[in-house]
Amino acid sequence: MRRRCRTRRVLKWVGTVVCVLIVATWASSLFCKVTYITDSFAATLAYGRFYLIQYEGTLEDRRYFVAEYKEGGGWSIARVSIGKYGGSGRKVLSALGFGRTFRSKDGPYSFGPALITQLGHVKPLWKPLAFIIVPTAFLWWLDRRRIPPGHCQNCGYNLTGNVSGTCPECGSRI
Repeated sequence: MRRRCRTRRVLKWVGTVVCVLIVATWASSLFCKVTYITDSFAATLAYGRFYLIQYEGTLEDRRYFVAEYKEGGGWSIARVSIGKYGGSGRKVLSALGFGRTFRSKDGPYSFGPALITQLGHVKPLWKPLAFIIVPTAFLWWLDRRRIPPGHCQNCGYNLTGNVSGTCPECGSRI
């Protein structure tokens, strides 16, 4: 019993920390775009979504493409604004990351001598948050009431000074 309570407590706090990190990541992605580019993929966090674009082609073509058209790859951080989406409710929700999830395949494109196909995946950050927040909230709900030591485990009555071995409130054995 005690081990299960400890595991539950640890999972509850780990879930809480992960939820806070996802919300902080989502909030920061509304103001800045973080991108990492290699010769095989580009990963971007912006507008409340995670974008993954895979590059297909020969290794030489991919390296040429990244060197010439993606400033050599690596990390980049840029400021973004959701103001360009206007005042429409649907556009603002989409800008905040509540749009649809989609996959796309574009190409092949010719970049100089390089021939590249791009496979794109877009995942909104609210989806992993939803999958983590539900069990975390359930674990918090399970731990909502703890009976402190020295109290009856059945009714919660304070048993300080009781030597009879029974609870005077509910009559259960201690």
